Amino acid sequence: MKTYIRFIAILIVIITVLSFPLHAFAVMNNNTDFSAFGETLYSTVNAFETDRTDCKEDNKVTIIANSTDAKIYISSPSLYYRITEYNILRLRWENVEFTNNTNCLTVKGLLPYSFHTYRIYAADKYIGKYSFITKPENIDRTKLDFSKKEVKIRWTNPSNYFTEIYKKTGDSKWKLIDTVKANMYTDTDIEPDNHYTYRIRYVCRTKRDKLYSQFSEFDEIYVPVEINNILEINGYIIIRQNDPLNKTIPYPYKDNGKTIGSSGCGACASLMIIRNLTDYEPTLESYVEKLIEIGARASYGNDINKISEYLNSEYNIDYTCTKSVDKLKKHLKSGGMAIAHVGSKKLFAKAGHFVVVAGIVKDEEENERAIILDPSFKPSKYQKQKRIDAGIEYSEDGIVTAPFETLLDDCKDEYFTLYTAK
Repeated sequence: MKTYIRFIAILIVIITVLSFPLHAFAVMNNNTDFSAFGETLYSTVNAFETDRTDCKEDNKVTIIANSTDAKIYISSPSLYYRITEYNILRLRWENVEFTNNTNCLTVKGLLPYSFHTYRIYAADKYIGKYSFITKPENIDRTKLDFSKKEVKIRWTNPSNYFTEIYKKTGDSKWKLIDTVKANMYTDTDIEPDNHYTYRIRYVCRTKRDKLYSQFSEFDEIYVPVEINNILEINGYIIIRQNDPLNKTIPYPYKDNGKTIGSSGCGACASLMIIRNLTDYEPTLESYVEKLIEIGARASYGNDINKISEYLNSEYNIDYTCTKSVDKLKKHLKSGGMAIAHVGSKKLFAKAGHFVVVAGIVKDEEENERAIILDPSFKPSKYQKQKRIDAGIEYSEDGIVTAPFETLLDDCKDEYFTLYTAK
């Protein structure tokens, strides 16, 4: 008989725990019915407020919840406050630690996007019960995808919340553009020469009302007037693999998921040969598709021999190979260009990398220097002391020059491929 009574008692406890509303947990289900907890809800600016039977009308409570803390402002002063939160495991309300600074109670150590219900007391006088959600955290930076003309935003989002997405253009007012259950959003409604800013907030839907978190805002992003992946600098056509448009273009070997940004130096260098030596104007997108088709995209990167054969057959560009700097200089002086495979001494790149040798320029002491068009150029790359010591220089517009000895040193045991338009 005693065993039977114990079994019934344990069963009652289990049923009580399982039937207890989920909003007592840190993260709440969107379909929670607050009425099951005996609460009548109505929305305030920052929180739901419930059960104010003992609360004076002038004792206003405002809760501002950040990602990891909540500030509770109480209008009527008191020397003593107490906050409790329900512990679902122990089936009881327990005290919450907080700091008190002139009627601003701060609770720390909360988790982002977590749900809480507090009971608040002033001098042991019950004020009321309040529910809130902490705000989103760890938002990714706004990303502009030039190739698709779209803005992407991403954030950390629990699966049981909806997220409202707001957007403003320039100094305009915020506008709600969508409500999603996912943790990312793609905005295709963008126009050139505009500044866009996005912000999000969590919304917890109940059968009677909605509970909102505070807003979290993304960095402003600018969409330029013209998106162009082909540059013309000092008479040279330059194509960069790290250009925002180019770096997202797929350039895989089989299914390895690589792009022009990660593996496209040979494609960009050889396209610069075409665009600078001929009147042909293939786009980078169509060109790399052809390189993949002919097998010039190799497991190790770019097969420069297959690329050169393709340039010869398709664009009437002759080519030859040499390790001689003198032959390279003679070729450049006759109007030709070359591709160099650099990286042996990590002077132009950390590993194997293709650059275009476009011409010759003399320094103040009449020493000949190679003009180099680097597909992965960025100023910080050439500000490293090792490259400065090797005599490598760059202009503000992105043209690199270097002593031919430095170029040869970084191309050790590699050929220069010389190109001439027929």
